Amino acid sequence: MSFRKFYDENVDTLMVFNSLIPERPVGIRVKINNILFLPNDYLLLGGNEKAELWNLKTQESTAYSHVQKIEHIKSKNLFIIHYNDALDNMINLFDGRGKLLNQIKNVEHFVTDLSGRIYAVVKQGTTYSVVRIDQASTEKLYSSSRRIYYITPEPKENGFISTEYLPDGKTQELIYVDLLNKKEYPLKNDLPLQFGYATVETFETDHNSFYLKLLLHPKPQETPLVDIWYGNDKQMEKKVYPDAREVYYLWTPQKAEIKQIGNSKLVRSVNINNSRYFLAFDIHKYNNYLRYEIQAEINIYDKTLAKYTVMDKVWESLYVSPNGNYVIYKGDKKWKLYEVSTQNNFVFFGPEDAKPYFTTDGKAILFEGKNGLWCFNIRKKTLVQLQSYPGSTITLYNAKNNVLFSDIGFSVYSYEIDDRVPLLCKLYNDQDNTTAFMLIDLNKKIVLIPPTEKRINNLIYNPSFTRYVYTDENYNLPTRIMSMNKNARPIPLYQSNQGDKKILGLKQEIIHYTNAEGIPLKGILYYPISYDKNKKYPMIVRLYEIQNKTSNEYLVSAFTQNRDGFDIRLLLEKGYFVYKPDIVFAQNGTGLSALDCVTHSLDALPVNASIDKTKIGLIGHSHGGYETNFIATHSDRFAAYVSGAGNSDIVRSYFSFNYNFHSPFYWQYETGQYKMKKSFKDDRALYFQNNPIYHVDQVNAPILLWAGKKDENIAWDQVMEFYVGLKRNNKSVVALFYPNEGHSLEQFSARKDLVLRTLDWFDYFLKDERDIDWINSEMKKNAE
Repeated sequence: MSFRKFYDENVDTLMVFNSLIPERPVGIRVKINNILFLPNDYLLLGGNEKAELWNLKTQESTAYSHVQKIEHIKSKNLFIIHYNDALDNMINLFDGRGKLLNQIKNVEHFVTDLSGRIYAVVKQGTTYSVVRIDQASTEKLYSSSRRIYYITPEPKENGFISTEYLPDGKTQELIYVDLLNKKEYPLKNDLPLQFGYATVETFETDHNSFYLKLLLHPKPQETPLVDIWYGNDKQMEKKVYPDAREVYYLWTPQKAEIKQIGNSKLVRSVNINNSRYFLAFDIHKYNNYLRYEIQAEINIYDKTLAKYTVMDKVWESLYVSPNGNYVIYKGDKKWKLYEVSTQNNFVFFGPEDAKPYFTTDGKAILFEGKNGLWCFNIRKKTLVQLQSYPGSTITLYNAKNNVLFSDIGFSVYSYEIDDRVPLLCKLYNDQDNTTAFMLIDLNKKIVLIPPTEKRINNLIYNPSFTRYVYTDENYNLPTRIMSMNKNARPIPLYQSNQGDKKILGLKQEIIHYTNAEGIPLKGILYYPISYDKNKKYPMIVRLYEIQNKTSNEYLVSAFTQNRDGFDIRLLLEKGYFVYKPDIVFAQNGTGLSALDCVTHSLDALPVNASIDKTKIGLIGHSHGGYETNFIATHSDRFAAYVSGAGNSDIVRSYFSFNYNFHSPFYWQYETGQYKMKKSFKDDRALYFQNNPIYHVDQVNAPILLWAGKKDENIAWDQVMEFYVGLKRNNKSVVALFYPNEGHSLEQFSARKDLVLRTLDWFDYFLKDERDIDWINSEMKKNAE
């Protein structure tokens, strides 16, 4: 097995272990991008224009230079090395032990088909050719004077599609090359349409047809005198991407047959791996921008009859069987199973918060979700509970999750579970934040990992389900890699951060409290590292929503992880308590609910003489930034604030256009994260009462604000507005605006700057460390 180590500014260290031998790595490599395990204890590595074939048992290795790509053909245990122009763009084909089998030069790029045969594009002078390579031969298949961008072999190897650029370098053309009849079929003969980009999908059940998705060239347009926005516009994404237009076709080259799937209203189409039936849907018809989720009208297109049939209106997502025979989706708190060929729709009650997985044999659907595992028999139309796990959320860990289509607000999935092998299930209990893993085979349950408070991640396993490797960690336990045989105790294979002895003594408490409505909540209280009960310490409260599930995260200080300035490990090492309370939203509105939850969470803290109640700071980012802004205008419990990328004027935000979601932003308040559940028209007072800017004159402690000026989610001038309001009312405020950053900080230098300034801010106001020039520039002016 292999894993990477993450550092602040790189992830270039690769470690390789024998899972039977703990503590001692087989070897370490750096600057590796591609890791391919081959049979017979070989490992193929690639990166930094180099490759290496490494015999892990003998420790012998062969190095290759000037490499641009490596690939393993699993079905035949062959590997390919594609060299760069220093070695004439040569491809070498090797067996699994590194013996050279075939070689060809001047290769632009290559693909492999399902049987492992290689199709390579070779350039000689101004001519591009497609050749097919195997262990012993090289066969020339096709030539063109145009640059061949991509090759799509059909599953039965009777031909392929060549995607080529026309001389303008912007427009593509597709050519089907029939290898059986030695004929070429240009798409332009059947579809005289200019397009800038194409993707091609094939069908295992029908090798004569291809599903095409074409991105049309935008029409040349002059900058208009006026940009007109209509009140009945249901396609507002075009305000962000005005030229994006996809069209879909089913092409049968030998028959000179082309059929468009969809039209000006059915603007999206999905290939469901059924060569007769396709999805086509209208994602705009019912779009009123009141929810993030979109309700799409789904049509089934029948290729044989060239006919559309309306299936249903579907919210947010639907799930397709692997063979494209069935579609399942939620509607009116019920599940609906639609048989594509018969147009029959069977409605049944099932688990609400669940995901459906079609079994490989096509006979059943398994539902993972809360409290248990359910099975629906498609033929008998019966639903039974296979396993009951009260309080736990079940995840099918060895399922296949394929995304067929995804856009803002609507997705099409094809989820599949192989019923011929045991079910590997993850059980997560959100009440006590515990995780377990279970193997279920013929209704026999084998507990692999019993419920644990440790955080379990990255579990991998062999095909026979007899060996497992995973990571575990806790707030006081650095991440470990664990190795386990079935029915045996796990053993640590590798311990990260072995020098981090401080974390072993970290103390944590889970604080239980309720809000004003009696809803039970939790808060995580971390004690300072090197805590001394005889000393007093300041405390930082960090806001968002539900945070208690993070109580078992290993706390490591790394600027790369901190995109919002909050580095809990640094704060603990600097001598702060850190408190992370849960927040839920009630009828009185987002801001007042946050204030209520935070107030009750502070009141629930144990009587602890070590916490200096006069030196408490509050920090939040994004939604937590809004909550911090609001609480700063209503509370006297805090001595300093840090607020990042948070709304200050929710009335203005409600009536704004959000360029991140390509829509008006009022849905976020009525049905989204703010959970106001009412429109501004229906309850103006609710919005006024929860609006920070209306109470900005009530802020009574220094506040540090920050925003990225490229933020398209929360407009950066929302932060500017709060700054101006504070300035107008003579409040102590400093605003940090990062010109090249967005909603969260991405550049390492910006992240580091924000973390250190946040630490400075709290040190200055909570620890009275006054020798900080950039803060004194504000405070000394105020004193004057």
